[in-house]
Amino acid sequence: MRNRCAAVGLLLIGCTALGACALVQTPVPVDADPCAWMWEEVPDDAPHHVLLLDRSGSTRENGGSGAPDYVVALEPVLDALTSTTAVVSIGAFDGSASSVEWVGPELRTNRHRREDKQAADRPATKGCLTALLREAEATGPRRPGSDVVGALRIAAGRLGTAAERTVTVVTDGLVTVGCADLTAVAVGAPGAIAGVLDRCAGSGEFGTPLTGLAVDLVGVGHPADDQPQLSSSQLFWLAELWRTICGRGLGAARCDVSVDPVGFAPAGTRPAEPGVADPVVVFPAPDRVVTVGLDTEVLFTPNSAEISPAGRDLLAVTAADIARSGRADVVVEGYTEAQSSPQGNLDLATRRAEAVSAELAAHGVAATPHGNAGTAPGCPTAQATPTPEQRQCTRRVDIVVLPG
Repeated sequence: MRNRCAAVGLLLIGCTALGACALVQTPVPVDADPCAWMWEEVPDDAPHHVLLLDRSGSTRENGGSGAPDYVVALEPVLDALTSTTAVVSIGAFDGSASSVEWVGPELRTNRHRREDKQAADRPATKGCLTALLREAEATGPRRPGSDVVGALRIAAGRLGTAAERTVTVVTDGLVTVGCADLTAVAVGAPGAIAGVLDRCAGSGEFGTPLTGLAVDLVGVGHPADDQPQLSSSQLFWLAELWRTICGRGLGAARCDVSVDPVGFAPAGTRPAEPGVADPVVVFPAPDRVVTVGLDTEVLFTPNSAEISPAGRDLLAVTAADIARSGRADVVVEGYTEAQSSPQGNLDLATRRAEAVSAELAAHGVAATPHGNAGTAPGCPTAQATPTPEQRQCTRRVDIVVLPG
Protein backbone atom coordinates (compact mmCIF):
# COMPACT_ATOMS: atom_id res chain seq x y z
CA MET A 1 0.00 0.00 0.00
CA ARG A 2 1.30 3.46 -0.95
CA ASN A 3 1.76 6.04 1.88
CA ARG A 4 -0.10 9.34 1.42
CA CYS A 5 0.45 12.42 3.59
CA ALA A 6 -1.84 15.47 3.84
CA ALA A 7 -1.31 19.09 4.80
CA VAL A 8 -3.45 20.52 7.60
CA GLY A 9 -3.10 24.23 8.30
CA LEU A 10 0.53 24.87 9.19
CA LEU A 11 1.16 21.19 9.99
CA LEU A 12 2.49 18.86 7.31
CA ILE A 13 2.86 15.11 7.71
CA GLY A 14 6.36 14.10 6.71
CA CYS A 15 6.84 10.46 5.63
CA THR A 16 10.05 8.43 5.61
CA ALA A 17 11.01 5.75 3.19
CA LEU A 18 10.09 3.14 5.84
CA GLY A 19 6.54 4.42 5.92
CA ALA A 20 6.70 6.23 9.25
CA CYS A 21 5.14 9.66 9.34
CA ALA A 22 5.83 12.54 11.70
CA LEU A 23 4.19 15.90 12.21
CA VAL A 24 6.45 18.80 11.26
CA GLN A 25 5.61 22.49 11.28
CA THR A 26 6.11 24.09 7.87
CA PRO A 27 4.98 27.68 7.29
CA VAL A 28 2.39 28.14 4.58
CA PRO A 29 2.73 31.46 2.68
CA VAL A 30 0.13 33.92 3.81
CA ASP A 31 -0.90 36.94 1.71
CA ALA A 32 0.43 39.89 3.70
CA ASP A 33 -1.75 42.34 1.78
CA PRO A 34 -5.49 41.60 2.15
CA CYS A 35 -6.20 44.01 -0.71
CA ALA A 36 -3.75 42.43 -3.19
CA TRP A 37 -6.47 40.50 -5.04
CA MET A 38 -8.09 43.81 -6.12
CA TRP A 39 -5.09 44.50 -8.38
CA GLU A 40 -5.50 41.32 -10.40
CA GLU A 41 -6.42 41.51 -14.08
CA VAL A 42 -10.00 42.68 -14.61
CA PRO A 43 -12.58 41.40 -17.12
CA ASP A 44 -12.81 43.50 -20.30
CA ASP A 45 -16.60 43.69 -20.13
CA ALA A 46 -16.89 44.69 -16.45
CA PRO A 47 -18.70 47.94 -15.56
CA HIS A 48 -16.17 50.68 -14.80
CA HIS A 49 -16.58 53.37 -12.11
CA VAL A 50 -14.13 56.25 -11.58
CA LEU A 51 -13.92 58.02 -8.20
CA LEU A 52 -12.16 61.41 -8.31
CA LEU A 53 -11.44 63.64 -5.30
CA ASP A 54 -10.95 67.39 -5.60
CA ARG A 55 -7.69 68.21 -3.82
CA SER A 56 -7.58 71.89 -4.86
CA GLY A 57 -6.79 74.67 -2.40
CA SER A 58 -10.42 75.60 -1.66
CA THR A 59 -11.03 72.10 -0.26
CA ARG A 60 -7.98 72.14 2.07
CA GLU A 61 -7.36 73.52 5.54
CA ASN A 62 -6.09 77.06 5.02
CA GLY A 63 -6.09 78.29 8.59
CA GLY A 64 -9.66 77.22 9.26
CA SER A 65 -10.74 74.42 11.53
CA GLY A 66 -11.90 71.93 8.96
CA ALA A 67 -11.96 70.70 5.37
CA PRO A 68 -14.81 68.70 3.80
CA ASP A 69 -14.56 64.98 4.51
CA TYR A 70 -14.98 63.69 0.99
CA VAL A 71 -14.27 60.07 1.89
CA VAL A 72 -17.20 59.94 4.31
CA ALA A 73 -19.36 61.63 1.65
CA LEU A 74 -18.54 58.72 -0.69
CA GLU A 75 -19.59 55.97 1.73
CA PRO A 76 -22.96 55.35 0.03
CA VAL A 77 -21.13 54.98 -3.29
CA LEU A 78 -18.68 52.49 -1.78
CA ASP A 79 -21.52 50.49 -0.24
CA ALA A 80 -23.12 50.20 -3.66
CA LEU A 81 -19.87 49.35 -5.46
CA THR A 82 -18.98 46.47 -3.13
CA SER A 83 -22.24 44.79 -4.08
CA THR A 84 -21.42 44.83 -7.81
CA THR A 85 -18.83 43.40 -10.20
CA ALA A 86 -17.60 46.88 -11.17
CA VAL A 87 -13.99 47.84 -11.77
CA VAL A 88 -13.00 50.97 -9.82
CA SER A 89 -10.33 53.59 -10.51
CA ILE A 90 -9.46 56.12 -7.78
CA GLY A 91 -7.67 59.43 -8.31
CA ALA A 92 -7.32 63.05 -7.25
CA PHE A 93 -7.22 66.29 -9.25
CA ASP A 94 -6.53 70.01 -8.86
CA GLY A 95 -5.96 72.85 -11.33
CA SER A 96 -4.69 70.91 -14.34
CA ALA A 97 -5.95 67.86 -16.16
CA SER A 98 -2.32 66.78 -16.55
CA SER A 99 -1.87 66.60 -12.76
CA VAL A 100 -4.59 64.02 -12.11
CA GLU A 101 -2.99 61.25 -10.02
CA TRP A 102 -4.28 57.68 -9.85
CA VAL A 103 -3.67 55.81 -6.61
CA GLY A 104 -5.83 52.86 -7.60
CA PRO A 105 -6.30 52.26 -11.34
CA GLU A 106 -8.68 49.49 -12.43
CA LEU A 107 -9.33 47.65 -9.19
CA ARG A 108 -11.54 44.59 -8.85
CA THR A 109 -14.39 44.81 -6.32
CA ASN A 110 -15.58 41.22 -6.59
CA ARG A 111 -13.71 37.91 -6.26
CA HIS A 112 -16.50 36.01 -7.99
CA ARG A 113 -16.91 33.59 -5.11
CA ARG A 114 -20.06 32.04 -3.64
CA GLU A 115 -22.66 34.56 -2.51
CA ASP A 116 -22.05 33.90 1.18
CA LYS A 117 -18.31 34.44 0.71
CA GLN A 118 -18.92 37.56 -1.39
CA ALA A 119 -21.07 38.99 1.39
CA ALA A 120 -18.24 38.30 3.84
CA ASP A 121 -15.78 40.02 1.48
CA ARG A 122 -17.69 43.32 1.27
CA PRO A 123 -16.58 45.00 4.51
CA ALA A 124 -12.93 44.24 3.71
CA THR A 125 -13.35 45.45 0.13
CA LYS A 126 -14.90 48.69 1.36
CA GLY A 127 -12.00 49.07 3.80
CA CYS A 128 -9.49 48.69 0.95
CA LEU A 129 -11.27 51.28 -1.19
CA THR A 130 -11.54 53.65 1.77
CA ALA A 131 -7.79 53.37 2.44
CA LEU A 132 -7.03 54.26 -1.18
CA LEU A 133 -9.40 57.22 -1.04
CA ARG A 134 -7.64 58.42 2.11
CA GLU A 135 -4.35 58.09 0.23
CA ALA A 136 -5.72 60.16 -2.64
CA GLU A 137 -7.09 62.70 -0.15
CA ALA A 138 -3.68 63.05 1.54
CA THR A 139 -1.93 64.07 -1.68
CA GLY A 140 -1.88 67.86 -1.73
CA PRO A 141 -2.52 69.91 -4.88
CA ARG A 142 0.26 70.07 -7.46
CA ARG A 143 -1.21 72.95 -9.48
CA PRO A 144 -3.14 76.03 -8.29
CA GLY A 145 -6.84 76.31 -9.03
CA SER A 146 -9.52 73.73 -9.75
CA ASP A 147 -10.28 72.24 -13.19
CA VAL A 148 -13.41 70.10 -12.82
CA VAL A 149 -14.10 70.05 -16.57
CA GLY A 150 -10.60 68.73 -17.25
CA ALA A 151 -11.00 66.13 -14.51
CA LEU A 152 -14.22 64.86 -16.07
CA ARG A 153 -12.55 64.48 -19.43
CA ILE A 154 -9.58 62.61 -17.92
CA ALA A 155 -12.05 60.33 -16.11
CA ALA A 156 -13.83 59.61 -19.38
CA GLY A 157 -10.52 58.56 -20.92
CA ARG A 158 -9.83 56.21 -18.01
CA LEU A 159 -13.26 54.57 -18.42
CA GLY A 160 -12.47 53.52 -21.97
CA THR A 161 -15.17 51.62 -23.84
CA ALA A 162 -16.83 49.69 -21.00
CA ALA A 163 -20.54 49.15 -21.60
CA GLU A 164 -21.44 50.69 -18.23
CA ARG A 165 -19.36 53.77 -17.40
CA THR A 166 -19.82 56.00 -14.37
CA VAL A 167 -17.74 58.75 -12.83
CA THR A 168 -18.30 60.23 -9.37
CA VAL A 169 -16.47 63.48 -8.67
CA VAL A 170 -16.53 64.76 -5.11
CA THR A 171 -15.82 68.50 -5.37
CA ASP A 172 -16.96 71.88 -4.14
CA GLY A 173 -17.58 72.78 -7.80
CA LEU A 174 -15.77 76.13 -7.46
CA VAL A 175 -13.85 75.86 -10.71
CA THR A 176 -11.17 78.53 -11.19
CA VAL A 177 -9.36 77.32 -14.31
CA GLY A 178 -10.32 77.35 -17.97
CA CYS A 179 -13.52 78.29 -19.77
CA ALA A 180 -15.74 77.72 -16.71
CA ASP A 181 -13.59 79.90 -14.38
CA LEU A 182 -16.08 81.31 -11.86
CA THR A 183 -13.78 84.16 -10.90
CA ALA A 184 -14.56 85.63 -14.34
CA VAL A 185 -18.34 85.13 -14.19
CA ALA A 186 -21.07 87.42 -12.89
CA VAL A 187 -22.47 84.64 -10.74
CA GLY A 188 -26.27 84.65 -10.70
CA ALA A 189 -26.61 87.26 -13.46
CA PRO A 190 -29.07 86.66 -16.32
CA GLY A 191 -27.42 84.60 -19.01
CA ALA A 192 -24.33 83.79 -16.90
CA ILE A 193 -24.70 80.03 -17.30
CA ALA A 194 -25.36 80.38 -21.02
CA GLY A 195 -22.23 82.52 -21.25
CA VAL A 196 -20.11 79.83 -19.59
CA LEU A 197 -21.49 77.23 -21.97
CA ASP A 198 -20.73 79.40 -25.02
CA ARG A 199 -17.17 80.12 -23.88
CA CYS A 200 -16.43 76.45 -23.25
CA ALA A 201 -17.93 75.37 -26.57
CA GLY A 202 -15.91 78.04 -28.39
CA SER A 203 -12.66 77.18 -26.59
CA GLY A 204 -12.77 73.51 -27.51
CA GLU A 205 -12.36 72.45 -23.86
CA PHE A 206 -15.47 70.28 -24.03
CA GLY A 207 -13.93 68.19 -26.80
CA THR A 208 -15.61 64.93 -27.80
CA PRO A 209 -19.02 64.44 -26.11
CA LEU A 210 -19.07 62.07 -23.14
CA THR A 211 -21.67 59.90 -24.85
CA GLY A 212 -23.03 57.12 -22.64
CA LEU A 213 -21.26 58.38 -19.52
CA ALA A 214 -23.13 58.70 -16.21
CA VAL A 215 -21.84 61.49 -13.96
CA ASP A 216 -22.44 62.16 -10.26
CA LEU A 217 -21.11 65.35 -8.65
CA VAL A 218 -21.07 65.20 -4.84
CA GLY A 219 -20.31 67.97 -2.35
CA VAL A 220 -20.97 70.84 -4.77
CA GLY A 221 -20.99 74.22 -3.05
CA HIS A 222 -19.28 73.03 0.14
CA PRO A 223 -15.62 74.14 0.36
CA ALA A 224 -13.38 74.27 3.44
CA ASP A 225 -14.85 76.27 6.32
CA ASP A 226 -12.45 79.21 5.90
CA GLN A 227 -13.82 79.81 2.38
CA PRO A 228 -16.96 81.90 1.68
CA GLN A 229 -19.97 79.69 2.46
CA LEU A 230 -22.81 79.65 -0.05
CA SER A 231 -26.45 80.48 0.66
CA SER A 232 -29.27 78.19 -0.46
CA SER A 233 -30.00 80.30 -3.55
CA GLN A 234 -26.33 80.30 -4.51
CA LEU A 235 -26.26 76.51 -4.18
CA PHE A 236 -29.28 76.39 -6.49
CA TRP A 237 -27.41 78.42 -9.13
CA LEU A 238 -24.21 76.37 -8.81
CA ALA A 239 -26.11 73.08 -9.13
CA GLU A 240 -27.81 74.33 -12.30
CA LEU A 241 -24.44 75.43 -13.71
CA TRP A 242 -22.96 71.95 -13.31
CA ARG A 243 -26.03 70.18 -14.65
CA THR A 244 -25.79 72.42 -17.72
CA ILE A 245 -22.04 71.92 -18.21
CA CYS A 246 -22.28 68.18 -17.67
CA GLY A 247 -25.37 67.52 -19.79
CA ARG A 248 -25.65 70.14 -22.51
CA GLY A 249 -21.95 70.96 -22.61
CA LEU A 250 -20.14 67.65 -22.17
CA GLY A 251 -23.03 65.53 -23.43
CA ALA A 252 -23.09 62.97 -20.62
CA ALA A 253 -26.01 60.54 -20.63
CA ARG A 254 -26.90 61.33 -17.00
CA CYS A 255 -25.84 64.14 -14.67
CA ASP A 256 -26.77 64.13 -10.98
CA VAL A 257 -25.54 67.06 -8.88
CA SER A 258 -25.75 66.91 -5.08
CA VAL A 259 -25.48 70.08 -3.00
CA ASP A 260 -26.19 68.22 0.23
CA PRO A 261 -23.89 69.27 3.08
CA VAL A 262 -20.58 67.46 3.60
CA GLY A 263 -19.19 67.00 7.10
CA PHE A 264 -15.76 68.29 8.07
CA ALA A 265 -12.76 66.00 8.46
CA PRO A 266 -10.68 66.05 11.67
CA ALA A 267 -8.11 68.83 11.82
CA GLY A 268 -4.91 67.95 10.00
CA THR A 269 -6.56 65.50 7.60
CA ARG A 270 -6.38 67.75 4.54
CA PRO A 271 -3.75 70.43 5.15
CA ALA A 272 -3.11 73.11 2.57
CA GLU A 273 -0.08 72.86 0.31
CA PRO A 274 2.15 75.92 0.76
CA GLY A 275 2.28 78.07 -2.35
CA VAL A 276 -0.55 76.27 -4.16
CA ALA A 277 -3.67 78.32 -3.46
CA ASP A 278 -6.99 78.85 -5.27
CA PRO A 279 -8.40 82.21 -6.27
CA VAL A 280 -11.52 82.97 -4.19
CA VAL A 281 -14.85 82.71 -6.03
CA VAL A 282 -16.94 85.73 -5.04
CA PHE A 283 -20.68 85.19 -4.98
CA PRO A 284 -23.20 88.03 -4.80
CA ALA A 285 -25.05 88.91 -1.60
CA PRO A 286 -27.50 86.13 -0.67
CA ASP A 287 -30.56 88.32 -1.24
CA ARG A 288 -29.70 89.06 -4.87
CA VAL A 289 -31.93 87.75 -7.65
CA VAL A 290 -30.78 84.40 -9.03
CA THR A 291 -31.48 83.69 -12.70
CA VAL A 292 -31.04 80.33 -14.40
CA GLY A 293 -31.42 80.11 -18.17
CA LEU A 294 -32.68 76.82 -19.62
CA ASP A 295 -32.26 75.98 -23.31
CA THR A 296 -35.60 75.57 -25.08
CA GLU A 297 -34.07 72.84 -27.26
CA VAL A 298 -33.84 70.73 -24.10
CA LEU A 299 -37.15 71.81 -22.58
CA PHE A 300 -39.49 71.52 -25.56
CA THR A 301 -40.24 69.44 -28.60
CA PRO A 302 -39.26 71.43 -31.73
CA ASN A 303 -41.32 74.54 -32.57
CA SER A 304 -43.83 73.96 -29.79
CA ALA A 305 -44.64 74.66 -26.17
CA GLU A 306 -44.91 70.95 -25.33
CA ILE A 307 -42.36 69.99 -22.70
CA SER A 308 -40.15 67.05 -23.71
CA PRO A 309 -39.46 64.05 -21.43
CA ALA A 310 -35.92 65.37 -20.85
CA GLY A 311 -37.40 68.77 -20.06
CA ARG A 312 -39.74 67.26 -17.47
CA ASP A 313 -36.83 65.53 -15.76
CA LEU A 314 -34.81 68.76 -15.74
CA LEU A 315 -37.69 70.82 -14.33
CA ALA A 316 -38.37 68.24 -11.61
CA VAL A 317 -34.78 68.59 -10.39
CA THR A 318 -34.92 72.40 -10.75
CA ALA A 319 -38.12 72.57 -8.72
CA ALA A 320 -36.53 70.50 -5.96
CA ASP A 321 -33.55 72.88 -5.87
CA ILE A 322 -35.83 75.93 -5.69
CA ALA A 323 -37.85 74.36 -2.89
CA ARG A 324 -34.65 73.55 -1.01
CA SER A 325 -33.51 77.17 -1.36
CA GLY A 326 -36.53 78.35 0.65
CA ARG A 327 -37.44 81.04 -1.90
CA ALA A 328 -41.08 81.08 -2.96
CA ASP A 329 -41.09 84.05 -5.37
CA VAL A 330 -40.34 82.73 -8.85
CA VAL A 331 -40.90 84.30 -12.28
CA VAL A 332 -40.57 82.33 -15.53
CA GLU A 333 -39.45 84.49 -18.48
CA GLY A 334 -39.94 82.98 -21.94
CA TYR A 335 -37.93 84.05 -25.01
CA THR A 336 -37.76 82.89 -28.62
CA GLU A 337 -35.20 83.15 -31.42
CA ALA A 338 -37.10 85.93 -33.26
CA GLN A 339 -37.86 83.82 -36.34
CA SER A 340 -41.53 84.82 -36.52
CA SER A 341 -43.47 88.08 -36.31
CA PRO A 342 -43.27 90.02 -33.02
CA GLN A 343 -46.74 88.75 -32.09
CA GLY A 344 -45.87 85.19 -33.08
CA ASN A 345 -42.68 85.36 -31.03
CA LEU A 346 -44.60 86.70 -28.04
CA ASP A 347 -47.29 84.03 -28.29
CA LEU A 348 -44.78 81.15 -28.39
CA ALA A 349 -42.63 82.66 -25.62
CA THR A 350 -45.72 83.13 -23.43
CA ARG A 351 -46.98 79.59 -23.98
CA ARG A 352 -43.57 78.20 -23.16
CA ALA A 353 -43.33 80.27 -19.98
CA GLU A 354 -46.80 79.05 -18.99
CA ALA A 355 -45.86 75.42 -19.68
CA VAL A 356 -42.72 75.68 -17.52
CA SER A 357 -44.68 77.40 -14.72
CA ALA A 358 -47.28 74.63 -14.80
CA GLU A 359 -44.57 71.96 -14.59
CA LEU A 360 -42.93 73.71 -11.63
CA ALA A 361 -46.34 74.00 -9.93
CA ALA A 362 -46.84 70.26 -10.37
CA HIS A 363 -43.74 69.86 -8.18
CA GLY A 364 -44.91 72.31 -5.54
CA VAL A 365 -43.22 75.51 -6.78
CA ALA A 366 -45.51 78.42 -7.63
CA ALA A 367 -44.23 80.64 -10.48
CA THR A 368 -45.53 83.58 -12.50
CA PRO A 369 -45.15 83.16 -16.30
CA HIS A 370 -44.19 86.04 -18.59
CA GLY A 371 -43.52 85.97 -22.34
CA ASN A 372 -41.14 88.27 -24.22
CA ALA A 373 -41.00 89.11 -27.91
CA GLY A 374 -37.56 90.72 -27.84
CA THR A 375 -33.99 89.55 -27.39
CA ALA A 376 -33.16 87.77 -24.13
CA PRO A 377 -30.93 89.60 -21.61
CA GLY A 378 -27.20 89.29 -22.19
CA CYS A 379 -27.59 88.30 -25.86
CA PRO A 380 -26.33 90.16 -28.94
CA THR A 381 -28.81 92.71 -30.25
CA ALA A 382 -31.05 91.16 -32.90
CA GLN A 383 -30.28 92.25 -36.47
CA ALA A 384 -32.61 92.17 -39.45
CA THR A 385 -31.27 88.66 -39.97
CA PRO A 386 -30.26 87.24 -36.57
CA THR A 387 -26.89 85.48 -36.38
CA PRO A 388 -26.67 81.83 -35.25
CA GLU A 389 -25.08 83.05 -31.99
CA GLN A 390 -27.95 85.45 -31.31
CA ARG A 391 -30.55 82.79 -32.07
CA GLN A 392 -28.86 80.26 -29.80
CA CYS A 393 -28.53 82.74 -26.94
CA THR A 394 -32.14 83.87 -27.02
CA ARG A 395 -33.64 80.36 -27.37
CA ARG A 396 -34.22 79.99 -23.66
CA VAL A 397 -36.50 80.22 -20.68
CA ASP A 398 -35.17 82.07 -17.63
CA ILE A 399 -36.27 80.95 -14.19
CA VAL A 400 -35.84 84.01 -11.97
CA VAL A 401 -35.73 83.27 -8.23
CA LEU A 402 -36.47 86.44 -6.26
CA PRO A 403 -35.57 87.31 -2.66
CA GLY A 404 -38.22 85.91 -0.33
